[in-house]
Amino acid sequence: MRNKCITKRASATGYQDGTTKRPYKRHKLSVIKNQQEGYAASHYDICMRIQVGTAQFGNLYGITNENIKLSPKLCWQMLDLALENGVNEVDTAPTYGNAMDILAKYRGGRLNVTSKLKVKGLSTRNIVDSLKKQENKIGKFHILRRVLIHDFSSLNSEELRMLQRFKETYDIGASIYESKELALVKKYIGKDVPIQLPINILNQTFAKTIKNPDNQLFDFTARSLMLQGILDWESKKNPFKNHPSVIKLKRLGKLMGLKPIELAVNFAKQLNVNSCVFGFATIKQINDFFYYWNSTTNLEIDFSEFNSPDKNLYDVRRW
Repeated sequence: MRNKCITKRASATGYQDGTTKRPYKRHKLSVIKNQQEGYAASHYDICMRIQVGTAQFGNLYGITNENIKLSPKLCWQMLDLALENGVNEVDTAPTYGNAMDILAKYRGGRLNVTSKLKVKGLSTRNIVDSLKKQENKIGKFHILRRVLIHDFSSLNSEELRMLQRFKETYDIGASIYESKELALVKKYIGKDVPIQLPINILNQTFAKTIKNPDNQLFDFTARSLMLQGILDWESKKNPFKNHPSVIKLKRLGKLMGLKPIELAVNFAKQLNVNSCVFGFATIKQINDFFYYWNSTTNLEIDFSEFNSPDKNLYDVRRW
């Protein structure tokens, strides 16, 4: 019997059983069947696996950005397109400029929102106030569903224990950069919480982490799948387009007749994660993305040989 979350359009809650207690967990069966039999991805797969990144909504985000700030109207059009394709989840943060204000004014459909919070040095009252402020910014129409702690590795034991108090109200998790942070997450807030991590063709540092059976209860979300545009060897604004790792990827794309977004989509579909964050700077980008996501079959590319050894290329903290 198929799970009742399998619908063409995402549900208002985004939860598999209509409750508000816990988010759905990964359901890989249909994805595996699609890949084995060569089928295109279904709307069910998209509903379960995509979050719209909103860093571009409020900032000049991305290394290949054309220095054009998106208008609220354009952002709303992108959200319309997402909902039309079964996607009702967005990823945001207070540091994304006015992205939350833009989300709050959107009325095309109810959105499930994942946000982030830095808690170092904050008291319990400060955290409550910060979360309420985010909820108020997002508005009552949408739902603040997940809160990812963005400075997990810098917290002391008292601050880490304090986070347990918020698990009943929010789906508390972590946005991480290092695998070692998972040990702290397991110890202080659990093994079945949302974890957002950077992974893409050039940076596969977390590849073993997400495949590890000991980590299978985590609700993994992949971010930086286009590495802020570095994978786009076609962009004239890409400062790394002549980097050996990017050139090697370009050769693969040319050999197979695939664009950067096609390779990124194929890579994402091979990941053992619950969801993937993709951000867009133009209507064309989001249209292209859903076209390829809906039509791309698993080409069984071994991406492991494209994992770059150069941290200065893929670690955004070094830019």
